[in-house]
Amino acid sequence: MKRSAIAVCLAAMAFLASCAHTPSALDLNDLGNRYYHAGQYEKALGNYHHALDLAAKSGDAQYEAIAMFGMARANAQLCHPSEAEKWFTRSIEARRKLPNLNEAYLTQNLLEYGRFLRSQSRRSEAVAMFDQAMPMLQKLNIELRDPKGYALVLKEYEKLLQSAGRENEAKSIAEKASVLESQYHGIDPKFIPEGYPKC
Repeated sequence: MKRSAIAVCLAAMAFLASCAHTPSALDLNDLGNRYYHAGQYEKALGNYHHALDLAAKSGDAQYEAIAMFGMARANAQLCHPSEAEKWFTRSIEARRKLPNLNEAYLTQNLLEYGRFLRSQSRRSEAVAMFDQAMPMLQKLNIELRDPKGYALVLKEYEKLLQSAGRENEAKSIAEKASVLESQYHGIDPKFIPEGYPKC
């Protein structure tokens, strides 16, 4: 068993042992995230699904949207494209009706859906998602909070713009990414975009 898998198993056992109460949607979503980041997508999906059920029963619209987002990403990694698309679109529909919560933003749903669409060679649809998300991302002061991570997202956007034939916009975005990389040389990004398999 890989070290990351062992760590997740130990965390899961500790989590279950410490729960004197019935796990909440938040608890199950957090556990799903641990499994997701350890590459155990089936287990992640199961926890997100359970979190969605609990959130729906308790009327917690925020955690319904969050669980849907987790289910979308896990299904994308498992090469279940129709399920991934269903949950990405549902999570976006739900998130549009809700205020941002801590680190749960509509922006991330749009960007991840765009990355999924790009992985399936649906580039025109992917660029449309990035077109919506990028102005929102700027409003979150991402350039100050994570300049190198922002530069990586800009480079993703640049490639999509090039594929759409929007050369002037792509050039402007590339220049901005280059300035950030130069200005913050030696600083590691807090966020590194990840891809999805082509199914």
